[in-house]
Amino acid sequence: MFGAWWLYLTYGVIGGPGDSGWATCPPVAMVTKWFPDHRGLAGGLVLTGFGLGAFVYNSIVSHVSGFSRAVADASAFSPPAVR
Repeated sequence: MFGAWWLYLTYGVIGGPGDSGWATCPPVAMVTKWFPDHRGLAGGLVLTGFGLGAFVYNSIVSHVSGFSRAVADASAFSPPAVR
């Protein structure tokens, strides 16, 4: 109804804060309380784990045949021209 720009805007507004607020902040806050003498190191290790988890997941998913076919099909799709 509103077009692609509305999808991108709402996805970014909802997904961005949701990911950083719900997924990363509680574990970082918790681990900094567990290790008060090494807050920076503990928080950095937690955030490194989040980043490495996404990297490993992406590496595994790219070798699953179902996802590979879906990517090929999506790459072949050409959206209609914007007026």
